[in-house]
Amino acid sequence: MFELNQKIYPKETIVGWFTDLPELNFDAAVIHQFYSSKDSFFTGKQHIFPSPLIVIVDPFSPENIFGMKVRLSSIY
Repeated sequence: MFELNQKIYPKETIVGWFTDLPELNFDAAVIHQFYSSKDSFFTGKQHIFPSPLIVIVDPFSPENIFGMKVRLSSIY
């Protein structure tokens, strides 16, 4: 997936992942562990975001817009 993305968007950088889970759980921890590994090709900037970002999207927000939260570093 990374290689395909690099062919289409060579100037983009992977900065993390997103989920629509209401709460971060064990499965989210496994995904975050992958994105924190060298296999994910995550290339953060030490002074900006040294670990992958997690964007939590709430598609069932009471407003007419998506509710979103962004987490940096550890999940818990």
